[in-house]
Amino acid sequence: MEQQNDILGKSASAYSPDYYTQPYRGVETIEILEGVIDGLDSKSGYLLGNIIKYTLRAGLKGPAAADIAKANNYAFRLVTGKWRNAQ
Repeated sequence: MEQQNDILGKSASAYSPDYYTQPYRGVETIEILEGVIDGLDSKSGYLLGNIIKYTLRAGLKGPAAADIAKANNYAFRLVTGKWRNAQ
């Protein structure tokens, strides 16, 4: 990807890091999210978006287990309305 600077002087790679494009051969995670959450209410879209984001990048940015745990917590919140780790 050719890096171009925006008006803030940040490179394009700052907006499209490899861990958000690699899983689906160049399709950015945001493009997948836009298609999936379209039409959902904002809370459900936010929670589902995070489930997808953390699942797709699992193991690419850090330990896969950490991202899967985050996705699991968002899924639990989507279904129950509560955070898994809340007391």
